[in-house]
Amino acid sequence: MSTEAADFESRARAFYDLKILAIAYEWDVVTELSRGAMSARDLAAKLEVAERPVTALLMGLGAMGLVRYEQDADRWEPTEKGSRFMVTGSPNNMRDVVRFAEWQFDALPRLREAVKDRTIVWNAGAHYLKGKQATGEQDKRDVFDGALDVSAIAIGKSVMTVFDFANVKRVMDVGGNLGGVLGTIMEKFPGVHGTVFDLPHVVETTKRVIEKRGFSERMTAVAGDMNSDTWPTGYDVILTTRVLTTRDPHEIVHVGKKALEALPSGGRFVIFEEHLSGDEAHPVPPEAVWGYVFMLILSDRGGSYSRDEWTSMLREAGFAKTEVIAKNKWAVVIGTKA
Repeated sequence: MSTEAADFESRARAFYDLKILAIAYEWDVVTELSRGAMSARDLAAKLEVAERPVTALLMGLGAMGLVRYEQDADRWEPTEKGSRFMVTGSPNNMRDVVRFAEWQFDALPRLREAVKDRTIVWNAGAHYLKGKQATGEQDKRDVFDGALDVSAIAIGKSVMTVFDFANVKRVMDVGGNLGGVLGTIMEKFPGVHGTVFDLPHVVETTKRVIEKRGFSERMTAVAGDMNSDTWPTGYDVILTTRVLTTRDPHEIVHVGKKALEALPSGGRFVIFEEHLSGDEAHPVPPEAVWGYVFMLILSDRGGSYSRDEWTSMLREAGFAKTEVIAKNKWAVVIGTKA
């Protein structure tokens, strides 16, 4: 089989990986092994399940490089990667990311419907994004926020490879969720102070996270709706990451006008998105596929916009100068106020 065919096949079977990870997290398999290497039989007894499925599960985790088998001792133990990402209590634990992906899984069979009719097929996710979870579902709210926060920390690092915050004093992250992007920027640039501006149900949690991460003296969280409320002022940079591609052009222009109103002269509105449409020099990379699908199942609005479309929208909003930078899978759109 050619390399391209093998890659295609692995993508077609990716749902197996997701389900293996989901079960491993549910049973806390790698955490159990971190307390002491053991055989599949002993692990099955500890988990009170049959040995055969446990053996298959361990082999799957082994294929992903998360556990290893010592044949002479007939025992399994976590690898360094498995300990980092799957052990309960690890700061890099990816449990929420996997649970979030599995939660979307039920909506994916309706993807044809979303593509054909622009129908929201993941209604639960759309409702959670607006803070409309049902009573008793705080756990899912936490998973939703936690998964987005894990990706936000990685995004923050990517933002800094494209936009220089060295001379920036105050940043507001609109739709900044739990402050993952802003906190990552602050860790590298001690002179930066900032604010997360997000919906009230998000900010309740954001304030606790800010205190837990030790940013209370430099980061605040303000509740509000970016579409209808007055934005806080006093920031030389207003940032938004992976928010506006779920909006139609007229909505983006409206948000741009809100940013323009809040910024001082020379202030910059920085939009960070995963990809540009119709840019032959920077084609959409494979890792951006998730962003496309997530947008399709979660919203009946928005799209992937080209360099010219972003420029046009910011010009219409009133920005005197615009710039679009494409690097790797990211697109940074910058509007500067006169």
